[in-house]
Amino acid sequence: AMVVLVRPDVSPEEPSPQRQLQPTLPPGLATFRALPHGPYRVCVYFREVEEDPFRPTRRPALAKDVNLDRPQVELTLPALGVPMLVGRVTEADGKTAVSGKVLLLRTVRPNPDEGFGGGALNAYSMTDAEGRYAFAEPPAEPCLLSATLAQAELADEGISGNWEHELGRLTPKAEGVTEADFALPRFASASGRLLYLDGKPLANTEMRLLFQFTRDPYTHTHIASVTTSAEGAFRVPQIPFGVKGTYAWVKGRGFAFSGPLTPREGEALTGLDYKLRPFATVTLTFHDSKGNPVADHWIASPSRQAHDGPEVGFPLRSAKTDANGQCTFDNVPEGTFSLSWPPEFGRPTPASFAVRAGEKAAFAITYGASEAE
Repeated sequence: AMVVLVRPDVSPEEPSPQRQLQPTLPPGLATFRALPHGPYRVCVYFREVEEDPFRPTRRPALAKDVNLDRPQVELTLPALGVPMLVGRVTEADGKTAVSGKVLLLRTVRPNPDEGFGGGALNAYSMTDAEGRYAFAEPPAEPCLLSATLAQAELADEGISGNWEHELGRLTPKAEGVTEADFALPRFASASGRLLYLDGKPLANTEMRLLFQFTRDPYTHTHIASVTTSAEGAFRVPQIPFGVKGTYAWVKGRGFAFSGPLTPREGEALTGLDYKLRPFATVTLTFHDSKGNPVADHWIASPSRQAHDGPEVGFPLRSAKTDANGQCTFDNVPEGTFSLSWPPEFGRPTPASFAVRAGEKAAFAITYGASEAE
């Protein structure tokens, strides 16, 4: 829920310096600080995730006038009488709480290609210290509930996927409370060594383990971050079962593929040796059809063609050429890359380039005649 605190003469649905917003956190608390004393109106909104959380547009589920006349005021709002979906998430033993995990509720659609589980994201919640969760006003139709077990938060480094596990499917009741408890399965585990190409260990190195979905061979998602030992050894206690393969990735240095893997539930994968393939550095020099450098121009990030490794480490950004028409891309995984081009410059020659692991490569690119010419 989103709680809005405003002065009585201020609209809770319009931006104002006198309006404050806070989301409720488990177990349903919202905290406001540094408030001047006086009368206020408290409004509680339930919103879908697509709506702007800083500008509620629906009628509040509750509005209450209060007077903040003491240094600390605690308010307990009455029960709202709306449909609820509640429950608890535990480990496979059915007892140990799974706390602090984001849960996502999606409506199930007939088309399995429409997002995770074939549905549109409806709402999210978070498990508390006891593993409890709650959704207000869930849709009274078939839904899928999933848990985000590992969050990437590494979009600027080329990794944007989260490990999301499907807990189950259910249809919340249109009225009253729907209760549903879930237990995570016994995930597989993985252990092995992180090595250089010559077989020497990468000691005391932070690596991120990624996995590849079977249903989408080009989706690579963050599982966990671990630090190798002095011998380059590592262990990850939980990895998804049924995936196609896993990757080790070291920021700014390189990546390694485990080879095809299909771990089963509860299986312990041992002896995995990841041989790091270093990232390349690529410098591109652009000229127009008359041989003049294309200076001070934004170049779209080249897209990878050869999917023989993860699409990670390559910066998800554009680069600007200097006065000589040059720009440099770091942390480029080996493979073949294609270039896009603006219509005013025409097709580049060559339109693609290939790099090897650890290579420092340079390519001269010439734009052709524009379509207008």
